[in-house]
Amino acid sequence: MQYYAFIKLSHGYLADQIKYHLEANTLNMFQEQLADFTRNFSKYFFTDEYCPNFFWNICFQGFFYCPIDKRSFLQAEFVQNGLLLEFEGIVEHAAVFHENYFICSSLPHL
Repeated sequence: MQYYAFIKLSHGYLADQIKYHLEANTLNMFQEQLADFTRNFSKYFFTDEYCPNFFWNICFQGFFYCPIDKRSFLQAEFVQNGLLLEFEGIVEHAAVFHENYFICSSLPHL
Protein backbone atom coordinates (compact mmCIF):
# COMPACT_ATOMS: atom_id res chain seq x y z
CA MET A 1 0.00 0.00 0.00
CA GLN A 2 2.79 2.44 0.86
CA TYR A 3 4.53 1.70 -2.43
CA TYR A 4 1.43 2.53 -4.47
CA ALA A 5 0.69 5.67 -2.43
CA PHE A 6 4.21 6.94 -3.06
CA ILE A 7 4.07 6.06 -6.78
CA LYS A 8 0.77 7.93 -7.04
CA LEU A 9 2.23 10.91 -5.20
CA SER A 10 5.26 11.18 -7.47
CA HIS A 11 3.96 9.90 -10.83
CA GLY A 12 0.16 9.93 -10.72
CA TYR A 13 -2.19 7.00 -11.12
CA LEU A 14 -0.65 3.81 -12.52
CA ALA A 15 -3.60 3.24 -14.86
CA ASP A 16 -3.00 6.66 -16.45
CA GLN A 17 0.72 5.95 -16.79
CA ILE A 18 0.13 2.55 -18.38
CA LYS A 19 -2.40 4.01 -20.82
CA TYR A 20 0.00 6.79 -21.79
CA HIS A 21 2.94 4.43 -22.35
CA LEU A 22 0.82 1.97 -24.30
CA GLU A 23 -0.29 4.76 -26.65
CA ALA A 24 3.28 6.09 -26.96
CA ASN A 25 4.64 2.56 -27.45
CA THR A 26 7.10 3.07 -24.58
CA LEU A 27 5.91 0.36 -22.19
CA ASN A 28 9.44 -1.10 -21.89
CA MET A 29 10.73 2.28 -20.69
CA PHE A 30 7.92 2.47 -18.14
CA GLN A 31 8.74 -1.02 -16.86
CA GLU A 32 12.38 0.05 -16.42
CA GLN A 33 11.26 3.16 -14.52
CA LEU A 34 9.12 1.05 -12.18
CA ALA A 35 11.98 -1.41 -11.62
CA ASP A 36 14.31 1.49 -10.80
CA PHE A 37 11.70 3.03 -8.49
CA THR A 38 11.26 -0.32 -6.72
CA ARG A 39 15.02 -0.69 -6.15
CA ASN A 40 15.31 2.85 -4.77
CA PHE A 41 12.12 2.51 -2.73
CA SER A 42 13.50 -0.55 -0.95
CA LYS A 43 17.02 0.86 -0.61
CA TYR A 44 16.34 4.41 0.59
CA PHE A 45 12.82 4.70 1.96
CA PHE A 46 13.28 2.05 4.62
CA THR A 47 16.36 3.52 6.28
CA ASP A 48 16.22 4.33 9.99
CA GLU A 49 16.31 8.09 9.34
CA TYR A 50 13.50 8.12 6.77
CA CYS A 51 11.01 5.55 8.09
CA PRO A 52 9.27 7.65 10.77
CA ASN A 53 8.54 10.55 8.42
CA PHE A 54 7.63 8.33 5.47
CA PHE A 55 5.10 6.16 7.27
CA TRP A 56 3.61 9.11 9.13
CA ASN A 57 2.91 10.89 5.84
CA ILE A 58 1.59 7.81 4.04
CA CYS A 59 -0.69 6.81 6.92
CA PHE A 60 -2.31 10.23 7.06
CA GLN A 61 -2.27 10.63 3.25
CA GLY A 62 -0.68 14.05 3.44
CA PHE A 63 2.11 16.21 4.71
CA PHE A 64 2.23 18.40 7.77
CA TYR A 65 3.10 21.96 6.84
CA CYS A 66 6.03 23.63 8.52
CA PRO A 67 4.99 26.68 10.57
CA ILE A 68 7.46 29.26 9.22
CA ASP A 69 7.36 32.96 8.53
CA LYS A 70 6.76 34.41 5.04
CA ARG A 71 10.41 35.33 4.47
CA SER A 72 11.65 31.79 5.19
CA PHE A 73 8.94 30.37 2.93
CA LEU A 74 9.99 32.67 0.08
CA GLN A 75 13.65 31.71 0.62
CA ALA A 76 12.70 28.01 0.37
CA GLU A 77 10.74 28.75 -2.84
CA PHE A 78 13.77 30.64 -4.20
CA VAL A 79 16.12 27.73 -3.51
CA GLN A 80 13.66 25.25 -5.03
CA ASN A 81 13.20 27.34 -8.18
CA GLY A 82 16.96 27.85 -8.45
CA LEU A 83 17.53 24.08 -8.37
CA LEU A 84 14.86 23.51 -10.99
CA LEU A 85 16.40 26.14 -13.28
CA GLU A 86 19.97 24.94 -12.72
CA PHE A 87 19.07 21.33 -13.50
CA GLU A 88 16.39 22.00 -16.12
CA GLY A 89 15.73 18.89 -18.16
CA ILE A 90 17.23 16.67 -15.45
CA VAL A 91 15.03 17.44 -12.43
CA GLU A 92 11.31 17.82 -13.07
CA HIS A 93 10.02 18.42 -9.53
CA ALA A 94 11.41 19.28 -6.13
CA ALA A 95 10.05 19.45 -2.61
CA VAL A 96 11.50 21.18 0.44
CA PHE A 97 11.18 19.68 3.92
CA HIS A 98 12.55 20.82 7.27
CA GLU A 99 12.64 18.49 10.28
CA ASN A 100 9.94 16.21 8.82
CA TYR A 101 7.68 19.15 7.92
CA PHE A 102 6.64 20.07 4.39
CA ILE A 103 7.50 23.59 3.22
CA CYS A 104 6.92 23.76 -0.52
CA SER A 105 6.86 21.66 -3.68
CA SER A 106 6.71 22.03 -7.44
CA LEU A 107 4.32 19.07 -7.74
CA PRO A 108 0.83 20.00 -8.98
CA HIS A 109 -1.87 20.19 -6.32
CA LEU A 110 -4.51 17.52 -6.82
